Amino acid sequence: MVINIELKVPYDKEVRDKYPWQEAAISVHHLLKETLLGPHCFISSFDHDILRQVESLSLQNDYKIRTIYLHNFYPSFSLPPLEKLTSQGDGVNIEYAHLTKERVDACHAKGKIISVWIDCSVTTETVEMYKRLIDLKIDSFCSDWPCEVREMQEKLIAFPDDLESL
Repeated sequence: MVINIELKVPYDKEVRDKYPWQEAAISVHHLLKETLLGPHCFISSFDHDILRQVESLSLQNDYKIRTIYLHNFYPSFSLPPLEKLTSQGDGVNIEYAHLTKERVDACHAKGKIISVWIDCSVTTETVEMYKRLIDLKIDSFCSDWPCEVREMQEKLIAFPDDLESL
């Protein structure tokens, strides 16, 4: 199991300018290094500046913390071009509807983690949806129901052609 730590930074410029996001990145990086949790987690954020700060801290402190660049939580939000997706941090988290074999394969070819949000208010969770994610070889699921995702994943791996019994 891997822990996903999402660092949130205010979007509004006036609020953002008052928020010590650089200090937040330093504190989280320091805590993960101090507790040796780096290999067991990654930091994700919609704010790519804070992720670049974490990457810089990893280099300065010789202690790698993986970063996942969050994109388009809602289906209506567009994705950056594929070449940008495949160059960001240690991976990307993209919205379910935008997952394609081409995107997953391109990111995996560059050694990137592919994560997907499964939020019941945005995506209807079905056996077919889980099967599609497993078939696409998604590395990480971020769900409101993680125990159910894990149980379904285990069943689909054990019985890949028996969807009706699930």
